[in-house]
Amino acid sequence: MLEPTDSATRPDPTDWIENQMLVPTQTPAISTQKLKKVLFLSDLDGTWLSKKPENRAKLDREVLEIKDSYRQKGVDLEFGYITARPPERVEKENLPTPDWTITYNGAQINQGDPGNFQAEGEFAAEPSLANWNEKNQATGFSASTTLSELNTLLQDEKFSNLQFQTVGQLVENSAADANEFATGLCFSLPSVALTEAEKADLNANGTADILEEETFAAPQQLKDLASALDEALGLAGVGHDVSPPYLFHGKPYAMLDVASPIANKGSALAFLQQREGVSPSHTIVAGDGVNDISMMTALNGVDEGRRAIVVGGNSMLVAAASKLKNSIIQPADQDSSLGVLDGLRQHLEAIIAEC
Repeated sequence: MLEPTDSATRPDPTDWIENQMLVPTQTPAISTQKLKKVLFLSDLDGTWLSKKPENRAKLDREVLEIKDSYRQKGVDLEFGYITARPPERVEKENLPTPDWTITYNGAQINQGDPGNFQAEGEFAAEPSLANWNEKNQATGFSASTTLSELNTLLQDEKFSNLQFQTVGQLVENSAADANEFATGLCFSLPSVALTEAEKADLNANGTADILEEETFAAPQQLKDLASALDEALGLAGVGHDVSPPYLFHGKPYAMLDVASPIANKGSALAFLQQREGVSPSHTIVAGDGVNDISMMTALNGVDEGRRAIVVGGNSMLVAAASKLKNSIIQPADQDSSLGVLDGLRQHLEAIIAEC
């Protein structure tokens, strides 16, 4: 795990001399052939998007400054966002123009912004990269089939108590349900049947410890439902992936992401790495939740040297990141935007220092 550092590594002076000879200007120029391409992707909610507007604004502003200044240090930084949000909700944040935007937890990949708002207020979405669409179509996944199988399971006595909404219904935005390769299933926490052991409330605040944000663990009933849905989709011949249950940001719901087996953050990042020719040690990811774990390793779970920034103190994410050689785990009480900004600079300095 990387240790925080305030030191900066200067560019190799021989590179400066060579570039001065090639491009006789007052500002040292870096030949594009010498630039190290770096890919930086950040989750949004709970990560890039601080609850403090001034800190979020600082990250918005300084990431563009970093992109420019580190080019003079030999780094070609491509940055972007990787989020469960639909494209429309990403654009509403008025974020700095990215090189990449990955939405629906990996189901859609856009170069640059994912779309734009027209004068009349309507959102015009850009299509996902065509070859990424083709790969997802080939899996045979269908959001409608998933919902049909789920509704059948909820008629079983074991699960009939669960109150369910799609993520689009929960946030009252149909765009969240618009992607055919992924669906978010939201279960009301008060409706979940807990075992006696799961009802433990050590801090006596009226909420079971297992359902608290900082100590969340999937209740057995939701794990059983996820397993049953996984089995049902398999029997139906549908290529799919079912995520572990995790908390919905800011609402008393636990979510399951069910998607094409490649429509996830890890697969989308691996696709971009290959497409852009970016090595694992030049890949930086930032996140705060369980669904960000897949970004931090290769698809087989092996630590290939990706560089992680963890904010927010989620216990499962921290445990996963602590096993990686290139992770920066920020203090749980640190502002998320500032934690991302600090971690990005540290990783970039480490990349520059590579032999």
